[in-house]
Amino acid sequence: CLRERALQFRRLPESRSLPTPLEYLSIQTRVPHRSRNEDENRVMRAATSRYGTIAMLVVLFATLAIWSGREFLGRRRSTDLVANIASADIRELPRVIETLPPYWRWAQADLLQLATSPEAERKQWLNASLATLSQRGDRNVLDHRLLLDCSLDEFPIVREVLTPYRQDLSKPLWQEFRQGPDHRSRIFAGMALATYEPNGEDWTDQDTR
Repeated sequence: CLRERALQFRRLPESRSLPTPLEYLSIQTRVPHRSRNEDENRVMRAATSRYGTIAMLVVLFATLAIWSGREFLGRRRSTDLVANIASADIRELPRVIETLPPYWRWAQADLLQLATSPEAERKQWLNASLATLSQRGDRNVLDHRLLLDCSLDEFPIVREVLTPYRQDLSKPLWQEFRQGPDHRSRIFAGMALATYEPNGEDWTDQDTR
């Protein structure tokens, strides 16, 4: 088979003169290199180049197909997940956020848009902000008002999500606690500080009464 292919390729050096893929594999496994003559080596080098290029293209297209499919499914899943986050009850939000990490790179832009859009509803703003911050996302959405504007039922969850940012929140919370314009804000700031800085030096005897 190899000798015939070598003679054909010598007379007509075109791809149709090369061994078929099955012939190529058979020759590579059964015919040692040292037993091949120059014409046989020439046709095998040409076949190796051709089938190697084809194999590379197949791998490339397969990789692109897998990547495209992953991107499509990831984007589709992230769209549904962002909608679920935006509409989730605050008690269910931590559970929904737990499913976010695998889809974060697709979801982060949509969540940031909700968290910063002046047209977003309060619930959408709160949930999107907490989801973004839970993934160490854009810190521009970090705002101590998240702790002050939430309801009493929402407060424990908001406080928990924002715990990693307690140092950043310390100064505005103390300012709100000391100089806040309304009683409710001062109460919520104090409750947050009681968790974030229970032994802080800024507490006074009057605060603990």
